Amino acid sequence: MEKIIQSKDVEKFISETKYFLDEFDSIISHWDLSGNFFLHYLIEIHENVTQLLSKFTTLSLEGVGGRKHVNFFNLQCCGQEFHSVKDLRLHHHSCRHKKSHFEETDNCELKSALVKLAFFNRRVNEYVQYGTVADRYLCLYLKKILKKIMITLDTFAL
Repeated sequence: MEKIIQSKDVEKFISETKYFLDEFDSIISHWDLSGNFFLHYLIEIHENVTQLLSKFTTLSLEGVGGRKHVNFFNLQCCGQEFHSVKDLRLHHHSCRHKKSHFEETDNCELKSALVKLAFFNRRVNEYVQYGTVADRYLCLYLKKILKKIMITLDTFAL
């Protein structure tokens, strides 16, 4: 019974990973609206995927992990600098910036992309903590995601 539950959990995580991989380019296309949030999530996903791959594969991950835990970017709004994304998000919602119709449309797409990033980040984090089984498809999709994230982060010269 426990193996059936594990296999269903793995299948669900594989489908979520495949969906994130398919949507990655459309998600990242909105980075210019709020680059700091995207970079924050991408760095966290990079670290968690690296942990998962080192847990489930025997291949060398040399040069893949090891990003320093230093602020790579400044979180700023209204001339103030923030130390965490949570503080920036609270400030941004409290100051109520005026938006045009086009910005509202872009913000809707941005929020959708950020929700996808946050959801996948949470799922990868959960699987790092509780996942005990992986198959070749999961490892393949995770490696592809890691490669795309590394290319994206290299674009920002981080």
